Amino acid sequence: MSQTAAEDPGGQYGDDAPPVVRLTIAYLGTAYSGWQRQPNASTVQQTVEEAVKTFCGRSLRVVGAGRTDAGVHADGQEAHLQGAVPPLPPMAWVHGVNRLLPSVVRILRARSMPCGFDARRDARCKRYRYRWWTGGVMTPHEALVRARLGPDVAVEHLAHLAACFVGEHDFAAFAKTGGAPARTRRTLRRCEIVRVDEQRVDLVVEGRGFLRGMVRAIAGTLEDAARGRIDEARLSALLEGGARASRSQAGPNVPALGLTLERVEYDEDDEGED
Repeated sequence: MSQTAAEDPGGQYGDDAPPVVRLTIAYLGTAYSGWQRQPNASTVQQTVEEAVKTFCGRSLRVVGAGRTDAGVHADGQEAHLQGAVPPLPPMAWVHGVNRLLPSVVRILRARSMPCGFDARRDARCKRYRYRWWTGGVMTPHEALVRARLGPDVAVEHLAHLAACFVGEHDFAAFAKTGGAPARTRRTLRRCEIVRVDEQRVDLVVEGRGFLRGMVRAIAGTLEDAARGRIDEARLSALLEGGARASRSQAGPNVPALGLTLERVEYDEDDEGED
């Protein structure tokens, strides 16, 4: 799916049902304490909301599809504007708000969606990508978005183990301590190791919903398992949940800098978009 232009379906939703403005946002999360607005902390949501207010003169809430943690990036965070949104062309939002944003946060695309669209509740699938570096010296750019993977980790073994996470499981052991909700079962439709080249290896994870810290915990557990610290029987037990599946039994959270929210999908998206 191209995410570099604004798009307006052309008033197809009728005069009495104003469309919702949907934004596709990219950001380098290094300097931010996550997406969600917090007291006494700089967040991406706050940064975008302040730029929107300056641009249109109204205090609007920017509701994101995913609440990325501190230091996590996004190539395709989706959001919608909530409040008394002025009727402006989509391209006006893209160019007008970008002029007021820091260079590490960009509005890639604006679209009109049906009345009632909610970027968070209506998300059908989210794709996260964790990026590792297995080579020597990293370029400064790569060092911003990749974590090191030691030579003691066999990439082929990582790929075999990643497949264990596909399907419905209890991910309680993979939720950040203190952040696990009452219902911890989630379904992953994809958990795959992608060998980009000799130096770059990615973990791609797709699912409808995630627990807080879940993808980074999966990546850390895969690292430990590939090093032989966690065997497949224990990994299976962790995914079954229950008393044996505590957070301390899984692998550590890998560094946030390697994680990117890559894409969010909706039923309203055009079929065949990539």
